[in-house]
Amino acid sequence: MQMRLSDRTERMITRRDFDLRKPTAYFISTSRGGLVVEEDLIAALREKRIAGAGLDVFAVEPLPLDNPRRSMGNTLLTAHLGYSTPPESMSISPSSSRTSVPGGRASRFAS
Repeated sequence: MQMRLSDRTERMITRRDFDLRKPTAYFISTSRGGLVVEEDLIAALREKRIAGAGLDVFAVEPLPLDNPRRSMGNTLLTAHLGYSTPPESMSISPSSSRTSVPGGRASRFAS
């Protein structure tokens, strides 16, 4: 999903949207975390109503350490870095480049 965040689009993706998807669907969002009702996304992932999610944006950034998406096996979480060039990406702190991968393992991309 790629869309700008505004009064009209804030929290526009809800449980209903996830319920309309096939259980093999993946939700990919690289725009703004505020577009999604995060509790509804977490529930859809937990209940396997969708297969997984790839996210690099969150309503609260950085994503809190106790956020359930950090330990879910069906999420891929990355820092919002699509604009970076290779030299810039080498200066990113390791804590901002951690991700949760299938199986709940953590992986570090930059050091």
